[in-house]
Amino acid sequence: MSMEPSPSVIPLLPCKSIDEQLDFYETLGFEITYRQAKPNIYACVRHPIVELHFFGLKQLVPAESYAMCYIHVPNVDERI
Repeated sequence: MSMEPSPSVIPLLPCKSIDEQLDFYETLGFEITYRQAKPNIYACVRHPIVELHFFGLKQLVPAESYAMCYIHVPNVDERI
């Protein structure tokens, strides 16, 4: 039996404020698994069904951004 990790896809999404982004995802029940301040602002969060990575982009205008990630869950109110 192989102990290699299974293939996965992890979105890397831009964010204007890493602090606000992490606060939002913690409120949703995600765990912060990694945080980097230098040389580039970067952070990772994980939930039992998904892992997301974020990078800081100060000049980002969220209303003008096309970056997105759709996460479909059958029952949003049900805790895993």
